[in-house]
Amino acid sequence: MIRLTHKSKLKYIYTGHTATPKEWNYDENLPKKPALRNLISNKLTNAENALFEIEKKGKPFTLDELTAKVKIKESDITFYQYAEQVIKDEKKAQKFGNAEVYKTTLNVIKTFTENRDFKFENLDLKWLKEFETHHLNKEDNTVGGLNVYLRIIRALYNRAIQENVVDKEFYPFGRGKYVIHSTSTGKKAISKESINKIRSLDLSKHPSLWHARNYMLFMFYCRGMNFVDLAFLKIKNIVSGRVEYIRTKTKRKYSKSFTIKITPQMQEIIDIYQGGKSKDDYLFPIISRKKADDVRKDIKNELKTFNKYFKELGKRAEITEDTDKLSSYTIRHTWATIGKQMGHPIANISDGLGHADMHTTQVYLDSIEDDELDKMSEEITG
Repeated sequence: MIRLTHKSKLKYIYTGHTATPKEWNYDENLPKKPALRNLISNKLTNAENALFEIEKKGKPFTLDELTAKVKIKESDITFYQYAEQVIKDEKKAQKFGNAEVYKTTLNVIKTFTENRDFKFENLDLKWLKEFETHHLNKEDNTVGGLNVYLRIIRALYNRAIQENVVDKEFYPFGRGKYVIHSTSTGKKAISKESINKIRSLDLSKHPSLWHARNYMLFMFYCRGMNFVDLAFLKIKNIVSGRVEYIRTKTKRKYSKSFTIKITPQMQEIIDIYQGGKSKDDYLFPIISRKKADDVRKDIKNELKTFNKYFKELGKRAEITEDTDKLSSYTIRHTWATIGKQMGHPIANISDGLGHADMHTTQVYLDSIEDDELDKMSEEITG
């Protein structure tokens, strides 16, 4: 082990190697094997270099900061290796969607770097600008797509800093460095008139479209519920005339819970699907398998089908908006947009959508009563 001492405090860093008493030279207080001697020498050099780099800044530092710096100096993890490990960790945590996004981004990076691995320190401002140019020079690639990849790269870098894989002084994002600019994605919402047109369609001879409309309307009635949350709704989530659930997206973050009053419109749809089911059964026939990876695939396939049928519903209803842009996200944006147009406070709408990460307004948002949100939702969807 390497012992670090600072202001009468001690910390030890394990070298990852051991030696038996027979392998130890007690006179020199070193291992007899040359390989182990070299390893210890290299680790001591890394520790000394880390101390030198901290001291040359001329600022006070703690033993924890020195320890983190030494561990970073010892880290030989490359970007590819770290990304692959994160993908494994996400899968182990059953965050298959995240794992897939990380994997896609890593594949794009491998194409850009021609499968040549690199250290995090090499991912600097120049690298990011070259990556940007490489992406945008390809036909059909968009700034929006570029930003998705850049946000994943930034997330990996932040995670690597937290895990002492790379020093934060190399961080290439932020003011004065590389800035990921937001882009306008155009109008996502549709009007209440368009919702009513779809609601009025005669779909008695089109069962697939009829189911898709039921899903669409139920998500709209539930404050723009996400399709994944719709898929995971179970009979047991229907409690005393309310739909109660925790957003799948936030379960591992801050567990934002929803409690939504069941309106007659919602009850009509619930009655269609809940017959003969037990409390642990899913309300809607979206998930058909049990294994976590299969569940993810079921939802992904059903979402793709839903988006296709939603576009068809828009065309049949002859709505004025671009039907090719309709998706499950449209419903969420529509609920919020109609609420804003009707004069409801943006803070209330944010709370209705579950935007609990809005720190500046969270204290106020937490004080909003459920009946106030219910009244607002009924007014929007009625």
